[in-house]
Amino acid sequence: MVRTVSLVVTAMGTLFANAKDSPTYYTPERVAAARHNAETYPWAKAVRKRIFTTGDSIRYYIGPEYTAADAYAAQTDDFIWLLQPDTRIARIVFPRDTVAFCPKHGADVKKISVWCPWRIDPISHPYQIQCMLGKEWYPSNAYHEGDLDSGEFADNGQDGCLHGGKRYFFLREYAHLVYGSVVVPTLRSLSEAYQLTGDPNYARKGCILLARLATQYPNYGWDKADGDLENRFDRTYLGPWDNHHPHYKWKQGGMITDLIWETFCLEATVYAYDGLWAYMDQDPDMLSFLRSKGMPVETASDLRQYIETYIFRAAAKGLLAGWIKGNEGFHQAAAMALALVLDDYSDNHPNSRDLVDYAFHGIGNSVDIMINGVLPDGGGHESPNYALIKLDFIRVSRLMEAIRERRPDAFPEERYPDLFADPKAKALFDYYIDIISNDYAYPSVGDCGGLRTMKPYPRVSRSALKHENLFAVEKYRDPRHALSCLDPDGELFTGELWEPYPEKLVRELAAGPDAAIVRRSRVFDDYGVAILESGGPDHRRTAILNYASLIGHRQHDHLNLEFLARRLYLLQ
Repeated sequence: MVRTVSLVVTAMGTLFANAKDSPTYYTPERVAAARHNAETYPWAKAVRKRIFTTGDSIRYYIGPEYTAADAYAAQTDDFIWLLQPDTRIARIVFPRDTVAFCPKHGADVKKISVWCPWRIDPISHPYQIQCMLGKEWYPSNAYHEGDLDSGEFADNGQDGCLHGGKRYFFLREYAHLVYGSVVVPTLRSLSEAYQLTGDPNYARKGCILLARLATQYPNYGWDKADGDLENRFDRTYLGPWDNHHPHYKWKQGGMITDLIWETFCLEATVYAYDGLWAYMDQDPDMLSFLRSKGMPVETASDLRQYIETYIFRAAAKGLLAGWIKGNEGFHQAAAMALALVLDDYSDNHPNSRDLVDYAFHGIGNSVDIMINGVLPDGGGHESPNYALIKLDFIRVSRLMEAIRERRPDAFPEERYPDLFADPKAKALFDYYIDIISNDYAYPSVGDCGGLRTMKPYPRVSRSALKHENLFAVEKYRDPRHALSCLDPDGELFTGELWEPYPEKLVRELAAGPDAAIVRRSRVFDDYGVAILESGGPDHRRTAILNYASLIGHRQHDHLNLEFLARRLYLLQ
């Protein structure tokens, strides 16, 4: 791969001019709020520790928010450059009988995971996956060093490894795992670490990783006027199969990962760019390093244009075409983040206005989401855990206000309204308090819950929501929402690092006479759940009848009965 990189990135074409002239997400106010939170609150100090030192565990293709910024900032520039694999390595393992199948342990690894029984450690074992059962590493060759065929389990990145009559795709698995679980979280960690400290080493490594991603990010081609830009359709998630999934024939789209997961990977990358933007003027040596890798970047402006064109313009086109699209809330938030960070109202299309219109009135249709997507009792068309994704519209709403603050005359409230002004929006927050059964968990509705073991559960939960309740507190001034921001000992346990923390308001409302969450019998008849509940916290008894008829993430048993008592799950 090392010997082919320069051939990939020198095809620059006529890039889109960049309109952005300053950070628009990481404003001075936002950075000051984060630094204050990290110095003041235990929950924020825990987030800071994840950003700098611990990161999050890696067990799947997506999941971690952070890697350890200190560990990745300590790596060489060349290591960071190769952290994102060449996207000519596909990310789908096919045929399906090769998924979750190990050369040494066969199908036994499915006992660990039927989807992904692998782990990765890019610092100690770059371009390898580890079997979680036997702890051995594959492939046997050092692909990142140009070694394509050493050892019993060699994988050249294209043909996989033929062993014992069966073909294994170790590098495809690695390429998919490392993008969603390492590359994107590392961009988030390095950019946030830079904003929190001002340390240029974090920014340098982040810029190199973002530049590398720009050389590898796929696209679906360009308009005729932009035809000299590099077409990377063959690198899209389904490009090797002409944009049709080889197993799920109906499925199309995606960029580096599939069309759903790409939404939040893209949103995180957008914020990282905003956090690193200012540094790009400060390091001529970094630009020299990027030129040595074949990137045509003489100036910081060249680098920004390259990134904006090959990541964000390509992604914007993918959003508008439906090739990037997730659960409701995912793609809308990604589009609004792009609109704010690009800050482009020129004749280049898609521009920021196109993206806002997409999110509010196009495929995103945010303007109707609370009216048509939430039931009067706060439930929705999905299982409770998947319906949580609608809380992503908090970010959509906040991003709209940030955009409107910059362009007050361009986005009138009549056409781009407050999404949380509808009464059903408040019911959404109430639902996640009242749907909790026995002070513990959701009912088993759809693919949420399932069979539980009979063992005590220690934690007490007032709400299934965490930091989202802070938004509700400021919006609705409801004492129950404020109480849900405190743990049983009255301590503040949740927050958002990059948002001002409304501690005074939370404590005032939570101390009021109406700040009580009482678990009584209740019926969610619109949604289809009835809960009979009585008794004090240590002796609570709960019977649940699930008669929901869901459209999404549905169930086989439409009259499921559950019984919980004294913090034990008693009936399956």
